[in-house]
Amino acid sequence: MNLPKTLYKNLRHYYSLLFPYEVKTFDECISEFKYYRDYNYKKLPCKSFHPLINKAFKDFSKTRIEHEYVMSLTGNIIKEPFQGWIIADNKIIQPSIPYSYWYEKWAQHPLPNKFDKHFKLIKKVKIPELISTDFIFRFGTNYFHFFHSFITQLILLKNTGISLDTPISVPSKFFNSKFFKEALQTFPSLSRCNFIPGDKYFIQSERVHFAKSNPYTTTHYQEILNWLNISASSEGNNKIFLKRAKNRIRRLSNQNEIISLCMQYGYTPIDNEDLSLKEQIQLYQSTSHLIATHGAGITNTLFRFPKNMELIEIFPANFIFPGYYTLFNERKMKYKSLVGTNELNKEFYINKKHLEKKLNETI
Repeated sequence: MNLPKTLYKNLRHYYSLLFPYEVKTFDECISEFKYYRDYNYKKLPCKSFHPLINKAFKDFSKTRIEHEYVMSLTGNIIKEPFQGWIIADNKIIQPSIPYSYWYEKWAQHPLPNKFDKHFKLIKKVKIPELISTDFIFRFGTNYFHFFHSFITQLILLKNTGISLDTPISVPSKFFNSKFFKEALQTFPSLSRCNFIPGDKYFIQSERVHFAKSNPYTTTHYQEILNWLNISASSEGNNKIFLKRAKNRIRRLSNQNEIISLCMQYGYTPIDNEDLSLKEQIQLYQSTSHLIATHGAGITNTLFRFPKNMELIEIFPANFIFPGYYTLFNERKMKYKSLVGTNELNKEFYINKKHLEKKLNETI
C-alpha cells in the first residue's frame, strides 16, 4: 500500500496491550476492500512561501499518502462503544477507524481484564446490517470533516452499491448536536439516511460496512454538491475577512487593526458563527476573495466550486498545515499565505504591513 512503515511499526504490540484480540492491519485487509485508491502528494509545489510554510508544506509532500477505501465484512461482528472499533471474528479491524495510525496517543481502549466486564455490563443490541463511523473524529464538532470526511464517506458507500437506508452508527454527541439537526433540515438527502446513536451500547451485527475518504482532494466536490442538492455558485464577487470571536482558538490579537485594513480593500468582516448553514452556503457561493486564519471556516470555499476564488490563509508560526493549499492547488486557484507569531492563550499576532503587501498583490 506504500504507507509509511513507521506508522505500523508498533501497531500489533500496542493493541495487544489494550485489547485481548489480534489486530487485522490495513495490509491484511487489502484483498477485502470493495474500493481502494491512493493519493500521493510528492509533486505538491512548495515554493515562494514564508520559510516556515515552505518547510511544513515540503514535509507534508514528502511523507503524506492519503487513501480512500470501502470495506464490507460478514460474520460475527461487534462494534464497541468506546471509540467505534469493529471487531470481526475476534480481530480488531484496523481500517474500521480512519486515521487510526495517528490515534495511538488517545484512541484508548479498556485493558483486557476490563473489556469482558464492560461487555457484560453495557447494553447490547443486534442490528443485522450496519454502516459504521468512528467515534474519535467526532464529525459533528468539526465543520471541515463533516463535509470532507463524513459526507464523502457516505458518497463512497453509496457509489459502491451500499444502501444508505442501512442503519448508520454515529456518535451521540453528533446525533444530538444543533449543527446536525440543522444539516438534516437543510439537506433532504441526508435526512433520508437512517442515522442511529451508536456509542451507548455494543452493537452485534452480521454485516458491517465502513469507508474512509481523502479530505484533501477536490475529486468529490461535484458529487458532494450534487448529493446535497446545492446549486451552482453565483457570479458574485464578495470579499470576506473571516473574523473570530474571543473564545476561539487561533484568534488574531490585533484583529480590529486587521479588520480596518481589510475594509479599506473592500473586504467585509464576517463571523460564520452568526450565520445559518444556508446563509453560509449562499454567502460563499458568491465570494471571490477570502482572508482567513487556518481553520474549519475555510471549508465554505467548497460552495464556490467550480468557480475561482482567491484565498489568503493566515497561520500562527507554531501551527502550519497545508490542507487547504492542496485543495486550492488542485483547483489551480490563487493561494497566498501569511505567518504570524506563535499562538499563545488562543491568540497570535500578524504584521499589518505584511498583510497589506499581500492585499496589494491581489489587486
